[in-house]
Amino acid sequence: MNDIKKYLHTLHSKNQFCGSVLVAHKGNVICSSAEGYANFEHSINNTSKTVFNIGSISKQFTATAILILCDRGLLNVNNKLLDYMPKLPAAWKQVSIIQLLTHTSGIVDYVGLVDWNKQGKCFHQPLDIIKMLINKPLDSVPGTKFNYCATGYVLLGMLIELVSKLDYVTFLKKNIFDVLSMNNTGVYQNDLVIPNRAYGYEQIGDIVVAENYFDMSLAFASGNLYSNVEDLYLWNKALLAGELLAEKSLNIIKTPTALNSEYGCALELTEFKGGKVIGHNGQIGSFSSIIKHHINEDLNIIVLSNVEAETNRNMQVIAFELAELVLL
Repeated sequence: MNDIKKYLHTLHSKNQFCGSVLVAHKGNVICSSAEGYANFEHSINNTSKTVFNIGSISKQFTATAILILCDRGLLNVNNKLLDYMPKLPAAWKQVSIIQLLTHTSGIVDYVGLVDWNKQGKCFHQPLDIIKMLINKPLDSVPGTKFNYCATGYVLLGMLIELVSKLDYVTFLKKNIFDVLSMNNTGVYQNDLVIPNRAYGYEQIGDIVVAENYFDMSLAFASGNLYSNVEDLYLWNKALLAGELLAEKSLNIIKTPTALNSEYGCALELTEFKGGKVIGHNGQIGSFSSIIKHHINEDLNIIVLSNVEAETNRNMQVIAFELAELVLL
């Protein structure tokens, strides 16, 4: 544990990391530590309870919500999206739910189409996002190419609301957050008062500035959740232990199915020193995040950061260097 804290402190001293970390090995939390400020204006330190925007790690929750609905017989991942949303563009008629989950739908990623200085500062309904793409041709034939696409997860969020007859916020709270006692996790809304919240910053040389405002509604089910390292540890354990999904659905979410990719459904399978690692990373605004589970070694690593800087250590590198400290 001391080696991990020393490592994190060294990174922080070099302006390479600001945030919170949790490392658990064989069911025991061996380190829960933090560096830097959650709020620079008031000199409030990051802690293990500090809440961060988690960006694309949100996709794990969206994918799980879809598969919960499948377990209940309300959805089938092999069905076409237009079976449920017939008013969507006819060009999308071959797109299936599993293709949305695995980024193989061929639908254009809206993220590159947004003028973040204008549209990014306004509230958007999910349908507003989809309307940006109505006249855009597909990037590829559905099911033939892997192309990471936030649009697919916006559509999946809309599908959750349509089928469950609950809004996305309520569905996740009732079926995941409350079930796992994830009391510091939720869907980010701009008017919420969030206890222990970290604010986002950009570091330019020795100067730290607040990140430019943008409305989190534009991320919707592809990236609008907040959490802390403690809650994400509860989440990772429960998900991979099958506490939320039937065995068939759990196999779907963690088995690489995307073409020419090790990507499953919001989980990516990689390797570390010959062992299998499953996880995901996220980035939104000034916030970066990563969650990794080393399967054979039963090692969980969660890293959350709220400062963007050119000097930052890559999150993947931090996660693997933490693994080396534990496993060597």
